Amino acid sequence: MIDALLLSAFAVAVILLGWKTHQSFLWHHRGVGERRAHLEYARVRREFPDCAEARLPEPEFVQRYVSMKPGMAFYVIVALLLMLIALPAAFAICGMDLPL
Repeated sequence: MIDALLLSAFAVAVILLGWKTHQSFLWHHRGVGERRAHLEYARVRREFPDCAEARLPEPEFVQRYVSMKPGMAFYVIVALLLMLIALPAAFAICGMDLPL
């Protein structure tokens, strides 16, 4: 029973990492982050005209805003670490052999 729960947790983690990787791709390469950055810049300029971010030029604000979110590589590395370290450790804890 614990084996099924553990494997289900890994399956959910892999699906979540895949979804976050796709969102990161859209954010950095399909312009989603840039469109949201322009909207955020307008909001900051309107609501907080005296803050440091509002005084930045718009292209610099957009570049900083888009680069604040991690890229796809981060999620791919986490997925690889999950496969190479956490999954074998979970199999060892449960007393199962790795299905290779």
